[in-house]
Amino acid sequence: MEVADILRAQGNQFLERYQSSFGYQQLKAFRAILRCRSAALGGHIDVCLKCGHQEGISYNSCRNRSCPKCQAQARERWLEARQQELLDTGYFHVVFTVPHELNPLALNSPARFYDLLFAASSQTLLEVAADPKRLGAEIGFLSILHSWGSNVLLDAVEFLRRFFIHVLPKGFVRIRHFGLLSNRFRRRNLTLARKLLALDGCYPLPPSPSKKPAANSVLWHCPRCGGPMSVVRRLTAAEMSLSSHIHSS
Repeated sequence: MEVADILRAQGNQFLERYQSSFGYQQLKAFRAILRCRSAALGGHIDVCLKCGHQEGISYNSCRNRSCPKCQAQARERWLEARQQELLDTGYFHVVFTVPHELNPLALNSPARFYDLLFAASSQTLLEVAADPKRLGAEIGFLSILHSWGSNVLLDAVEFLRRFFIHVLPKGFVRIRHFGLLSNRFRRRNLTLARKLLALDGCYPLPPSPSKKPAANSVLWHCPRCGGPMSVVRRLTAAEMSLSSHIHSS
């Protein structure tokens, strides 16, 4: 079961109880996920460029950043890009948690609170690593805001309440790079790091990372021949409604 399924089943009951506490971004995410991959957003028809196989009408996605289904492909592309940046050395996973007593601050001023969390955690890592008594080096890392865990058993309305509490403020960046991996110098520093690791003798210089896929690369392939699928027609919500009415009459 997906979040959209829960919304369609329990969304009205949820709104009756919590809409008064909703912000604009939360309501926008609610409406987007509710309509995602439904006739309300229109649709499109895909045809295989190799064998001519045509799929039926596919509903359009909402592309909202809070929609778990829409972000699946973006997540895969992001992971692929980060894999191209991996160095042949050890990595560590560090978790910073927030005391429950600070939760009201996060709810009332999420953007400010999360910015402070990023600043405090990144400064801590950089300072501890630079200390000659510890590592004595400049490190690089990426920080990811993970504001809640979904592996809990909740009723539908309570699940939705928690889900929308964690909708991020507009424009908020939840993944940030620091130190050697900061955006401005990341490519240069990674190239230098690979050369230094190769000089060490234990880590031979790897082949150059492959180029990132083009923005218009094939998103899915033909179920018959594996060829690239391409959109040949787009349908508005009104056209979808008319088509549905014609087929049902």
